[in-house]
Parts: sequence; structure tokens; C-alpha cells
Amino acid sequence: MNNEELVEKLKIVNYRPLTVVFLSMIVGIILSIKLASVLYLLAILLSIFIVEICRLINKSHHKDMKLRLTRVILFATCFGMILGLTQIFIQQSNVPIYTGECQGRIKEISISGETAKYYCEDFTVDGENISGNVVVKDSIIRDLAVGDYIRYEGKIEKLQVINQYRINSNYLNNNITYSSEIENDIDFKKGSPKLAESIRISSLNALRNTMSEGQAGISYAMLFGDTALIEDRVLDAFQISGISHMFAVSGLHIGIFYGFFAWLFTKMRLSRNVKNPLVLILVCYYTYICGSTPSSVRATIMVMVFTLAEYVKTEIDQLSSLSMAGIVVLLINPFSCFTVGFSLSFIAVLSLISIGRTLNCTMKSMPYRLRNTLAPIIAIQILTVPIVSHYFGYVSMFSPIVNMFLIPVVSIIYIYNIITLVIYQLIGLNLLQLSGALLGVITNVLGMLSQLKFAQMNISFSLGSMMFYYPAIFVASDYYMVRKKTKIVMATILLTLSFFSLIL
Repeated sequence: MNNEELVEKLKIVNYRPLTVVFLSMIVGIILSIKLASVLYLLAILLSIFIVEICRLINKSHHKDMKLRLTRVILFATCFGMILGLTQIFIQQSNVPIYTGECQGRIKEISISGETAKYYCEDFTVDGENISGNVVVKDSIIRDLAVGDYIRYEGKIEKLQVINQYRINSNYLNNNITYSSEIENDIDFKKGSPKLAESIRISSLNALRNTMSEGQAGISYAMLFGDTALIEDRVLDAFQISGISHMFAVSGLHIGIFYGFFAWLFTKMRLSRNVKNPLVLILVCYYTYICGSTPSSVRATIMVMVFTLAEYVKTEIDQLSSLSMAGIVVLLINPFSCFTVGFSLSFIAVLSLISIGRTLNCTMKSMPYRLRNTLAPIIAIQILTVPIVSHYFGYVSMFSPIVNMFLIPVVSIIYIYNIITLVIYQLIGLNLLQLSGALLGVITNVLGMLSQLKFAQMNISFSLGSMMFYYPAIFVASDYYMVRKKTKIVMATILLTLSFFSLIL
């Protein structure tokens, strides 16, 4: 095959270098866990990495596209393996147990029954700094607050956050590397929360003062992504109904947040050079307040890419922007690719930019607004159902209908709560009861739906079935540019293979 034929073939699959790098990095990170016990592998990968860099630099003007593509895949896969092995090496190099005088600053408190958990940062044992954060369990509920410093005699033990069998996403997202338990009395010193912590605390207090405890927990989770205050039965109802993604700060939240403040600053007649930096600063700080989860970081990076594209006068490539966001997330936290939030966040956006437009064109006989509402929801369901079923073991039967009706309502409640929280904090005017009452109605309706016999279907996609399912969706998307009949035949074959893999 000559170069021109290869270029034409790459055009058929709509080749995106950043997407190839992103996917190859994920493969490399997955391999790093499987091969983590081979210590000398890191040296081998580093050698391959260095050799390939030198060859790419020396042959930067080479015209062989096939050679370039192969080297990009090898380079990105090796880089992903190095990132993964480095994280595993850091974890394994931590001392298993420290014993002595433990001291740390409380950044978050979680109370369950008669047990309290303090998530501590800036932790030391006998004056020696500890890598990462520490979760401290206490069998006594004490008068402690975020920002306080605790000191006690005890020990901390290393947590197995990463191993060959599973990833503890909660510990991974919060950078928790050690656990401890208070067995004796403790000394504590009052401290002050940071600005981001103060915003969360004051918002929660305002919600509790104006709503019932249940409504306040749901509102708080919508704003900051923390579901600890929601009752298990309520959370189950939202999950079974397929609307629990409203509690994960992701593209929906960041998009609404960005759009609202962009519109507000436009109405204030701010120039583009003033408006865009202000909006981006607010979005980045909001992401920081919400804990910088993979889904929020991905959405923030994509917003930054879309905003900066205005200045360079270039057409925005959505798939490349999504892939760039994924690469940045993996650089920050390589093993975030194993979390449910990472998978659902990227798959949901991928569905919109891959088959969302295809579905919209297919539904062109429908009214404009109806198809613009239905097409994205159906596209997201098509791509996220296998992931949801794989992790949770069921598929929500009411998810498309619930999302179609509730997404607009949730969007309005989200912005309304932000505005009314600011008003309440400034002048004490309580306008939050309206959203609280509406959330109460939504909770009751979803609770009844989740109790219906056919609310969920117990089915679990295996990794084997997904290996056929997602290529079938890719073939059907706009990124595989062949004739319609060829698409239908290929997609049908792959979906059939996926079905047999699922039932066998």
C-alpha cells in the first residue's frame, strides 16, 4: 500500500492523533497493573520510551504514515505504562506502618451512626511528613470542625488503593494513602477552614436552614457532588430511575455553570477579553471546590479549549478536545480511568459527538425541538448502558423517559439554587424553599417509579461483549465514513457477536 492509499484509508476512519494517544495511554495503564510485579519492566519501558523519542525526532519528516501511526501507538502505550508503574512504585515504596504522635488537619468529616471519619491532610507522625492524606476513624462523636488540628498517640497503616483486582475510587480521588484509628483521648486545636471549605460549609448550613434535611442533602449533592448526606433509599431510587448522574459534577453542571455566567457577563456588556477570563476562573474554582473529580476536570478542560478557540479563529474538533481532556486527567491521576465516573463521563460526551448528530438526522421528520431533546438522551443511553450494567449489574428501564423530563427541570433547579444561595447569604432572603419543595416532589415520584416491578432489568455486559458492542457503535457513527449499506452490515455483525458474547 502506497502513502496516498494509506492516507485515504485513514480518512475513512477519520483519524485523530490525540484520540489514538488517549486510548493507547489507557491500554498502557491497564497493562501496568497486570505487570506491576515485574520490577525491571520499568527500566525496559523507559528504554523503549527514550529510543522511540529519538527515532521520532530524527524521522520527523518521514512520509510513511503507517510508521508514524505505529510509533504513536507504541509511544503512548509505553508512556501510559510508565505512568501506571510509577504510581504503583510510589505506593509500594510507602512505609507500611508508622507509630508515634500523629497530627493532621481535618479537611472533611463524615459521620455514620456513632462512628466519625476525619479525612486529614498535612499529616505527620513524630514530625515526619506523610505522603498523601489519612482517613482517621473515631468511635466517639467529638466537637470538631473542618480546619481543626488533631493530635493523638497511635499508628497509621498503608491502604491498598491500587492492586491487580480493584481500585478504591474514593481513596484514589481523595489521595488517601493511610488509615488510622483513635484508641485514646486526643488533643485538638481550633483552626479555620479554607475559602473553598467555607463556601461548602456555609452553603450546607444555608440549605439546612431553609429546607428539610433530605431536600438539603439532595441540593448539596447537586451543587458539589457529595452524596454522603442523602439517605440510601433515596439514592437507590435516583440510581434505579437512571438520574443519579445529577449528583456527579460533570459536563451537565459545568456547561450550565459556564453558560449562565457567560450570559450574565454578556448582559453586563463586558468585553470578550474580560468576560472569558472571568468565566474560566469561576469554572476552574468551582471545579476545585467540588474536589476536582475526573468528570469535572474533563468538562473544565473542554470548556477551556472551546473558549480559547475563539481567539485562534479555528474550527473546534470535539473528539480531539475530548481526547486532550482525557490525556490531562490521566496525567494528573493515571488510575482514574478505572473509576465509574471517568468511564461514564467520557462515554456520555463521546455519545453526543459520535452518534448524537446521526440520530438527529435520522429523526428529521420529528419537530425540531423534540428531536433536539430526544437525540442526545437516546445517544447517551446507547453508549452508557453497557458501562452502567457492567458496574451495577442492572439497566434502568425508565432512564430515557426520566432524563427527558427531568434534565431541563434539574438544570433550572441547579441555577436557581446558586442564585438564591447567594441572595440568602447576602441579605438573608429565603427563596430556597421553592426548589426544596420541587425536589421533594421529584424524590417521591422517583421513589414510586423505582418500586415498580419492571423498573430495572438485571443484566450485566461482560468485557467481551463490550469489545464488540462499542466497535459496532463506532462503525455506525460519523467517524467511520463509508456507505450507509456497508455501515449497516458491519454494525449488525458486530452487534450480533456482542449479543452472543453476552448470553454465552
